[in-house]
Amino acid sequence: MKNKINIKIVIPTIFLIIISTYYSCQSPSGPDLTPGRRDYTWTVDTIHTQDNYFARLYSMWGSSPNDVWIAGPSYSYVNDAWHYDGTSWKPKPLASAGNITTIFGFAPNNVWAGCTNGDIFNFNGSEWKKNTTIIVDSLGSLLIENLWGNKPNDIYCVGYAGDTGGNYKGIIYHYDGVKWSNFQIDNIKTILLQIVKSSSNEIVLIGLAIHEQIDTYRFYTLEGESVKEIVRAGANNNLTLINDQIYITIGQKIYKYKKSLELWHDFTGTNYVGRLWGRTESDFFTVNNDGIGHYNGSDLITIYKSNNLYYENAVLFNSDVFFVRFSTDNINLIIHGKLN
Repeated sequence: MKNKINIKIVIPTIFLIIISTYYSCQSPSGPDLTPGRRDYTWTVDTIHTQDNYFARLYSMWGSSPNDVWIAGPSYSYVNDAWHYDGTSWKPKPLASAGNITTIFGFAPNNVWAGCTNGDIFNFNGSEWKKNTTIIVDSLGSLLIENLWGNKPNDIYCVGYAGDTGGNYKGIIYHYDGVKWSNFQIDNIKTILLQIVKSSSNEIVLIGLAIHEQIDTYRFYTLEGESVKEIVRAGANNNLTLINDQIYITIGQKIYKYKKSLELWHDFTGTNYVGRLWGRTESDFFTVNNDGIGHYNGSDLITIYKSNNLYYENAVLFNSDVFFVRFSTDNINLIIHGKLN
């Protein structure tokens, strides 16, 4: 890494590897172990970008099957955010000078998006409006990698800031419903890529140390202002939250995190590649080496066959599931499954 500009180009691609999103419902009586259904009818939508410009759409969020967003870096900002109304996908650009890297929301009239130039936008149900631009002291703007929150007045923004000399550090900002504030943490030479928080206030992050040669990814827990390393991993990893439980995927093994790593499932020797999106522990989806996988509490099988592993993200609802897949010919495909 020679300068800050080079980092900005690399990070959106790196972010694809580990980014995840979720939709889940928690039973007050405990985990729902009912086997998830597999009788889906599948359709495929193709997003045709304006003027066929490049766009790598990978961040997804939705409030319902009639309100789904997808966003990502693009050659022209007119292609950086798209919305599905239950019938078709339409562009809903942010008009930012930076590449969009993350989208997250709470309701159709409360959606958030972050960009590589520190811009944060909010969608009010009819239009995007810039909420703020985050500048980190003398290091310039915050290159936002992930926005996540469990309620509108408790949102986290993570990323990194760096100078032209190759120095960089992970940054966390927090939104309390009124303003964004720098979350004081230890200085760590890590690009923070994702954050999740359970209702018991356990916070886990993924970071990337691009100056290292091996095991460049770091899983951290955040305790007050102290960032503590949990484990190091290679590129095939994932962080997700299902029914308020934090899960960490490393290779073909899935761990629960409860103050420490607890091995939950070992899929070594199967066609499991990685990723994890779930409604419950007996109804979750994966990326397999031959398509989209599903675990129903008993076995893991491929329920949608595909020879392309570039499944970037997913959103799940009661009867509908949406997966975004990037093709090598610069086409963004939305794989939509609906229960019969």
